[in-house]
Amino acid sequence: MRCPVCGSEQVAVYGTRLLIESGAGLKLRYRRCPECGARWKSYEEADLRSLKISECNKPRSAKIIR
Repeated sequence: MRCPVCGSEQVAVYGTRLLIESGAGLKLRYRRCPECGARWKSYEEADLRSLKISECNKPRSAKIIR
């Protein structure tokens, strides 16, 4: 991500919140530019359509370590 003020690519995330009440898997990220000191928020949404779920019916074997 680039800084919207100066265009620097050295942007740092200094806080993250998961917005559970939205129900859509939204993340709120607080970002800061070390070059000019600008701060802003960005929202990220998970693309749940691209997830692939696979099942495994094999039982897991337990190992005993002594």
